[in-house]
Amino acid sequence: MGMARSMCRMPVILVIAVLVLCVGLSTWGLMSAATKAVKFLVNEAVTKYDVLFPEITVKDGQASIREKQPYYVDLFGGKRKNKDLVLVVDTREDKEKDAMDYLKDTPSGAVLTRKTLVFKNQNQMRVVPLKDMPDMVVNSRTIREVTAKYVPTLIQWAVVTILFYFFLAKPAQALLLAMIPYFAARSYAADATYGQSLKIAILAMPVPVIFDLVTDLLHVHIPASFVLYFVLYIGGIVLITRDLVTAPPSFAGPAEQIRPS
Repeated sequence: MGMARSMCRMPVILVIAVLVLCVGLSTWGLMSAATKAVKFLVNEAVTKYDVLFPEITVKDGQASIREKQPYYVDLFGGKRKNKDLVLVVDTREDKEKDAMDYLKDTPSGAVLTRKTLVFKNQNQMRVVPLKDMPDMVVNSRTIREVTAKYVPTLIQWAVVTILFYFFLAKPAQALLLAMIPYFAARSYAADATYGQSLKIAILAMPVPVIFDLVTDLLHVHIPASFVLYFVLYIGGIVLITRDLVTAPPSFAGPAEQIRPS
């Protein structure tokens, strides 16, 4: 007894601080997991580029390779026909017209010719001229240099985006789940306002947030972790609500109520 009473009497500034802390912890955890995944995928792609793809030189808007052509990118263990994805490099002179032939029997694919890059998916086919591309050599080394330069900037933007998301999502969760103690209090004729119920919803948030943070930092994959997060969150609110409805009436005066803006 008394836990709900203490929460409802907690100063508003401390409740807001708990909410901001939860936003920060959730952002930290998600970025930790996402950053590891991105770095792993980038490293895998860079490492395997030279195994799967030829070194491509683009100069004066024209591509070329040194390997025998047409060069099929072998993603399927040597089987090139009747696949859902076909990747071909054929930069020989006057072979642009053959790009459509390479793609006619597949729903998705791409063909690099001397002057164009042709994409196909189930909805459309697109031809991208190479005339405006800068001179470059595409291999694992240059890809690694590019990713080393731009991935940190991408991660910084991701942090801002995720932080903005949680600044919307966490208050929304609290506003919605505050309905649990609010309507429970009304059902049991307990003395509790929606503002006090909102305090309870916010102060119950750290437990599921810390659970998510630990699993993210340890890179532990838990099936349906999103569902488990809300099970812990709602379970905590229900336990506090039980204390709320059994507490003596009129445990908090108007001066202690929080009113959401």
